[in-house]
Amino acid sequence: MVEIAQVLVVIGLILGAISIGKDVQRNAEYTKIKQKFVDQWVSAYNNYYLRTGVVLADSQTQPA
Repeated sequence: MVEIAQVLVVIGLILGAISIGKDVQRNAEYTKIKQKFVDQWVSAYNNYYLRTGVVLADSQTQPA
């Protein structure tokens, strides 16, 4: 009985480590996507605003 309990504990630890590893990998992918796309869009938007002084898609004659 003790041996079976030890085996179950080891299996539980292995499954826990796999679960944590998947979470770490998923977070790394989300960070990569954010850096690749979202941060570039923010940079482009800010550059446009700094160059023109107008918010994108805002009318210069009647700003909202």
